[in-house]
Amino acid sequence: MPYLGNAPSATFQSVAYQDLTGGTGTSFTLSHAVASAMEIEVFVNNVRQEPTVAYTVAGTALTMTGTIAATDDFYVVFQGKAVGSVSHPTTSPLAATTGNFTGNVTSSGSVTATSFSGDGSSLTGLGGSIAFLATITTTYTVNASSFATIDYNTNGTEEFDVGNCFDKTNNKFIAPVAGIYQFNISLRVDSGTTNDYINMGLRTPSYSGDGQGTNQSDIVYRSAYVLIGQPSPDFQSLTASTILQCTANQEIEHWVLTETDTSVGINNRGSMFSGCFLG
Repeated sequence: MPYLGNAPSATFQSVAYQDLTGGTGTSFTLSHAVASAMEIEVFVNNVRQEPTVAYTVAGTALTMTGTIAATDDFYVVFQGKAVGSVSHPTTSPLAATTGNFTGNVTSSGSVTATSFSGDGSSLTGLGGSIAFLATITTTYTVNASSFATIDYNTNGTEEFDVGNCFDKTNNKFIAPVAGIYQFNISLRVDSGTTNDYINMGLRTPSYSGDGQGTNQSDIVYRSAYVLIGQPSPDFQSLTASTILQCTANQEIEHWVLTETDTSVGINNRGSMFSGCFLG
């Protein structure tokens, strides 16, 4: 399974027994430090000694109350103590380690990272951690005789932006990580006068093609393209939804275009741009 931090640097081993036979006196050195007399069993001539009464310990120093003779069968049994060590990051946030985790974990435990890998499986990003909704809140007029990006900065608001993925100042979505995304767009277009078409969709900024190519910009353009012929002069509602495979930092914007009208209204009821990361 995936893990955070550094891989263990040593294998743990059990320390079970130390033979002190042949030693004399009251002071002896243990092969492994212990925290209290309760962590070891001391035997003299196969008789277990009483902790803190017959002996005391301080780290590796064992002190016997009575004097041990060289002929005594004298040994210590450690109670499941383990030797070995493991190094682990001490800084916060924890830094990523290549091949195991890409990104950061904050001290509070939240994940700002994008991918995991481990026992043959791989997860790119965290579903639900990237999502946004921008809406038009003030009806405004736009010249849509050429591609016009929907202005959420001046005439709209971000209802929410989880993962800081919508650049409201520049009216565009920026993919924080590579992966599959769901996008939804809608417009209510008012005051068309020529009875010519109105169309709407998504595009990479400054794209001016017709969606007939095979590169990523062509795919974005044709995936959510909607056209309405002979629209009502009162208003027309357009909606589209698509799923796209985005690269990291890919930019996508919401646009509208009319055939000949130079001035149409973008209504604050029913005009929005939303999206979320699927995985």
